[in-house]
Amino acid sequence: MSRFFSARLRKSVADVTRRKGRTLLVTLGIFIGVFGLTVINSVEDTLIAAFAYTRGYQATQPDFQVSVDRLDPALLPTLRGIANVKTVQYVSALSVCWQPGAAECHVGIDLVSSPDLQQAQTFQLTAGRYPGPGEIVMEQGDHSLHNFSIGDSVTLSEGGRRTEVTVVGLARTPGVNPAATGEARAYLSDAGLQQVYDALGDPQETHPDGQQIPALQHHIQVTFVAAGGRAASAATELQDMLRAHNVTILDSGFAPKVSDAELDGISGVFVLLRTLALLAVALSALLILNTITTLVIEQTAVIGTLKAIGATRGSVMRGYLITVAIYSILATLPAITLGLYAGNLLASMLAPQIPLELGPFAVTLWVVALSMAVGLGVPILAVLFLLWNGTRLTVREALSAYGVSGIEGRQGRSIFARLGQRLTWVSQATWLGLRGLFRKRWRAALSLTTLSLAAACFMVVQTATASVNDTIGAVRAPLAADMTVNFRDPSYFSKIQPQLQVLPNVGGVERYGATNAATRWGTLQVYGYEPETRLYHYQLTSGRWMEPGESNVVLLSGAALAKTGLALGDTITLTNNYGATTEVSLSIIGTLKQSIDVLGWIGAAVMPVDTLYQLKGVSGASQASDAQIIIGARDRSVDAVNQLAAQVSAIVNPAGASSDDPGYYSGANGTIDTIHEYVTRRQADANILYYLLYALALVVGVVGALGLGNALVTSVLERRREIGLLRAMGANGRRVAQVFWVESLSLGALSWLIGAALGLPMAWAFVQTFAWTVMPVDFSLDPLAFVASLLAVLLIATVASVAPAWRASRLRIATALRYE
Repeated sequence: MSRFFSARLRKSVADVTRRKGRTLLVTLGIFIGVFGLTVINSVEDTLIAAFAYTRGYQATQPDFQVSVDRLDPALLPTLRGIANVKTVQYVSALSVCWQPGAAECHVGIDLVSSPDLQQAQTFQLTAGRYPGPGEIVMEQGDHSLHNFSIGDSVTLSEGGRRTEVTVVGLARTPGVNPAATGEARAYLSDAGLQQVYDALGDPQETHPDGQQIPALQHHIQVTFVAAGGRAASAATELQDMLRAHNVTILDSGFAPKVSDAELDGISGVFVLLRTLALLAVALSALLILNTITTLVIEQTAVIGTLKAIGATRGSVMRGYLITVAIYSILATLPAITLGLYAGNLLASMLAPQIPLELGPFAVTLWVVALSMAVGLGVPILAVLFLLWNGTRLTVREALSAYGVSGIEGRQGRSIFARLGQRLTWVSQATWLGLRGLFRKRWRAALSLTTLSLAAACFMVVQTATASVNDTIGAVRAPLAADMTVNFRDPSYFSKIQPQLQVLPNVGGVERYGATNAATRWGTLQVYGYEPETRLYHYQLTSGRWMEPGESNVVLLSGAALAKTGLALGDTITLTNNYGATTEVSLSIIGTLKQSIDVLGWIGAAVMPVDTLYQLKGVSGASQASDAQIIIGARDRSVDAVNQLAAQVSAIVNPAGASSDDPGYYSGANGTIDTIHEYVTRRQADANILYYLLYALALVVGVVGALGLGNALVTSVLERRREIGLLRAMGANGRRVAQVFWVESLSLGALSWLIGAALGLPMAWAFVQTFAWTVMPVDFSLDPLAFVASLLAVLLIATVASVAPAWRASRLRIATALRYE
């Protein structure tokens, strides 16, 4: 028995090694499918783990923070005794400059301390130990800003003074990503922070209202037992207690919470990406099905011989299954290894864009197990029925099928042969290529299926990216305004309003507001406009617009209304996500067409601007003086608007402002952002999504090319005698190659027609799924998608035909004519 198994194994190895080109194509097909699936699953697992880390720490993060002029240790037990207070901790922070060596400083660093860092639960220590005096723990993301290692000295500077501390550990902090913000983070003991403060002095900052803000800031962070009204009452009592003990309150507010909507959005994206990866795996299965079918047909006589010497149907099947297993193992193991590496690399590239701080690299069992199951299981499942059907023939049937006639079958007089006799102006090589299309119907069907799915995949990706890009671009489309101004001090606008109104190109100025709010269905992107707005051209789809003086009304986008299941006249409760836990209950008076540009959110809401300020927790006096405005230009060309933005910035920020782009300015009093610059920036933020989609489409295309190439290689092997006759009749290598190139292009053209018919409903379904699970988007069909998919399929067909055509053109006449 073992001897028979050994012989079966040797035959399987011989089948794999005899046709090296075919083996390469098959293993590459399986490799690419498993590689793509492993990358997608690995990236998703890494990012979701980072999100889960951030969300898990929400239980220990503060609900409420008070900034004070000093921390009184004796007062701490009293604060902890307030009703509904769960925990109270003291935290100090100092912002200085991180200066490597003698180089000029370009990186700021936030230094944070607490009386007991181990109990503070502010960060996770990932390497080294907690710091003592003269020591520091660096955020691990700080590596993206300057190189350093544990044991190195870090130079801190401010106002010409310097001091050094020694790195003794690395930390990971929820929601902190230096690579994204450009600001470093580090942790010291209270004594260590005081040493740095004493060495560098006290360079105070100036608030827009003229108040001096000390560089060394002290915060009291509080978590509550219960949220809502009880939390607000406890926060008020805590602040009263501080004032009663002569502690000056500089600032206070409820801390924002991480929304599950972003996590849901990321999960939805990867579900769709995994669908495309599984499509590539399915194409790999078709590829190996094609290969094993050809192998069985080629070895019909071998099967007959094996049965003649006593082999059973089951033993013959097991022999071919071993061949499939060898293909799978050769492809799957390196695909998983490289997929895990590429997934970690891709996750590291994506994390700063979200932003997230990834933990240490870890291999998750389910990712490896799924890739192993797909890489080893799918190919075997794909050929089981084929092998069961192909090995049932008797010894007599197997031996009588030997030879070219047995392989090629009866071709008859095809339509292409009859057309070839009439359309004599078409070259004979072209007709031979067309006649070869359906000489093996099962192979043609597999090749058409593979290429059609590739064409449909390209159309799906092209349509999905166009839909997302157009939706993001349409977020500000209803605005007749050309820029927004965000003031750091709400009262500042009233001081400079006359100066803004008289600028030559200003066509209108209105109050405006934007935020996001939580509902029990998800997060809404919220906008506030004047009821009598002239700069927001709303597009009602039902109901009515706001009336002057109304304050408890809201309009929802169609997507938001569908997600909530509410109707006109219903009431919806919105909770502010930033700075305060303000809640407002509003009556839905209408729906309108308004896009959003954030993954994971459910839609848009539009309300009176005063109501929006109320939602944000702004007092009535501050509402009247405006926190944000929109400005419309008379000349709306990009150059004219950019010039106006510079003039507005000069008024808003007379001391100067930094500018990353011509349409964006940031200064001490506020920021100016043109609509064009904002939309361009938001569309660029989606580039990562587009790259992932096109990468998956490329994977599917490569597998399709391998499948077609495998079919053409097999066709060359089966048609050696025909090639020999062509060469004997005087056809040169270029003419022979043309036969297979025409066959490949013809298959590509037919596949494009089928793919276009399949791709349109597939693209619609993909976009609708994306809209429901990730972000509301409108279906946008780009006519160029048809052209792009045609070019992609023809390119795949051409690339796939190169090797087989070259091989056919190199066949010697004697070798070809000896083929049976």
